[in-house]
Amino acid sequence: MGTSITDTPIEDQAFTVIWAAPILPGKAEAWRRFMQALLGDRRSDFEDACRRLEIQAMRAWITETARGDIGVLAVIAPQPEQVMVELSRSDLAFDRWLRAQLALLQGVDISGPPRMPPSELVLDWSGSAESREEGGETER
Repeated sequence: MGTSITDTPIEDQAFTVIWAAPILPGKAEAWRRFMQALLGDRRSDFEDACRRLEIQAMRAWITETARGDIGVLAVIAPQPEQVMVELSRSDLAFDRWLRAQLALLQGVDISGPPRMPPSELVLDWSGSAESREEGGETER
């Protein structure tokens, strides 16, 4: 998919990766139904895949832009960069279906090695007490 960011720790050993890719014209409603199917008819297979891929949580958004809709997925896992690698290699029926949906609705082919552009970390901030002390926060 389009954008990948993997430097956001969520829990002790988990990180978030965010994938964003355009939804093909006229496919936004089908993309919504695809996401709904993951918690509906395909829930059991989806949850099995999440356990197998060590995905702890996932969120999805549709972002409407002047250039069209974008599907955004946030995946929380110990090694989120491995999720697409494993999905691209898998011959399991659910994984094949997932790849087919991404191809049909977003034109994304994840059947081969991931082709993600490198990401440059340009801001890294935490609201922890440690970061406030380093920033020289003063008492009022």
